[in-house]
Amino acid sequence: MVRSGRLGVSPRARARLALTAVLIGRQLAGVAHRRPGAARGEVVRALAVAGLGLAAVLGTHLYDFRAHDLRIRVLDAASAWSFSHWLATCAFAAGAVAGIVGARARGARRRWWWACAGLFTFFFLDNVTRAHEHVAGWPIFYAPLLAALSAVLLVLVAGTELEAVVVLGLVLLVVSLAIHVFGPHVVRAAGWSEHGMAYQVKIGLKEGLELAGWLMVAPAIARRAWAERRAAGEG
Repeated sequence: MVRSGRLGVSPRARARLALTAVLIGRQLAGVAHRRPGAARGEVVRALAVAGLGLAAVLGTHLYDFRAHDLRIRVLDAASAWSFSHWLATCAFAAGAVAGIVGARARGARRRWWWACAGLFTFFFLDNVTRAHEHVAGWPIFYAPLLAALSAVLLVLVAGTELEAVVVLGLVLLVVSLAIHVFGPHVVRAAGWSEHGMAYQVKIGLKEGLELAGWLMVAPAIARRAWAERRAAGEG
């Protein structure tokens, strides 16, 4: 999970990140085009949960900023101790477990499930240890990992009623990453202070969209894993 703050990467690195985001976006757009009206009920329910997550993060962060000057760390969306951080960590753990469950079903996509488990485990361990805070320009590494996870997840849910849910969740994650990469540049260009409301809205949106994305992706992939396990047991 990429935390908000100053991004010390060069314009060339930002260009590579933008290219990665575009490639992910094109991949997701292709899936959405193939299944434009798939599983509308699933999508509506998932978007409702994601919307609540976004509203909770943005609302509590701005409340903490206005009323407590960001002294309540569990409400400060940019803090490693925020509730959004821990919910995202739980989502990573759920994704890792789902990958193992899916792999143990010994279906045709077993290797993809192991890849899912490995990538989610990496994100989980990084979120717990905060290892990325010691890596300069971490988003440069995060973007390809997110692209790899996106590809794996799209393979695992392809042709199912959960495909559209996962696609939209990944779109939210890409938007969150874009805000993180280009947000500081916009803030400086607009002359916003880091202690002003506009800057804090940027932080709340970035962190809220990221949590919203994981709230769509993780439950969907967990449901898909258990469905595959049930199918293997009935076979």
